[in-house]
Amino acid sequence: MLHNLLQNALKFTLRGSTKVIISYDDQSMNLQGKVIDSGIGISPQKITSLFKLRITPHKIENQHHDDFATSDHAKISRLNSDRENSGGQRTSGIGLGLYICRKLCQEYRGEITCESEVDCGTTITFTMRMPLHYNTHGSLRH
Repeated sequence: MLHNLLQNALKFTLRGSTKVIISYDDQSMNLQGKVIDSGIGISPQKITSLFKLRITPHKIENQHHDDFATSDHAKISRLNSDRENSGGQRTSGIGLGLYICRKLCQEYRGEITCESEVDCGTTITFTMRMPLHYNTHGSLRH
């Protein structure tokens, strides 16, 4: 999950910085994280659907119904490459990575949120409940 969030931050930060902050709260047993970038930002309209899957398998199949020889992977690649930013990088997709991040956070009784301003950057914040278990010697058990 962290890999996906960091990869997105780096992809959309042409100049500036990207920062990752991870902490653990023993009281709430929550893992907390933030990925902060000074990239291109996200418009308020897009934040509302950021963690939702933006295309269904049915739509992928029907997107190129006349091209039976095209693999699903190639179809998804074409759908993903519909827009580029000024640095020539892809800036849209089907939302699978962030959708999975949201599902993981929900599975661990947490949440994921986004704060962003266009041309100023984005902060993705997440929490996940992850009780840590210690053995009788006080060492962390895996």
